[in-house]
Amino acid sequence: MRAVTAMHAAPPMAFAGLARSLARSLSGYSAGGHAISLALAGALLDTVPPESVPAIVDAATAAAGWRAPSPGHYRRNAEDTVR
Repeated sequence: MRAVTAMHAAPPMAFAGLARSLARSLSGYSAGGHAISLALAGALLDTVPPESVPAIVDAATAAAGWRAPSPGHYRRNAEDTVR
């Protein structure tokens, strides 16, 4: 696995469409966000550069309207998964 050197504030433009598609799918879930965000981050590691994963998860969960226990919760889940 490559080391994460920098996190993006927003998903790279190349992955903005992916984040929107994921948001549409995630909007159907009102519970289980913690486990789903961890699984999503893990799955994305097989598809996109690791440094992009937290921003994609963050954008997708925010656009899906998920409420987290604290600001940045799902992004931190993804950062932990990448590490």
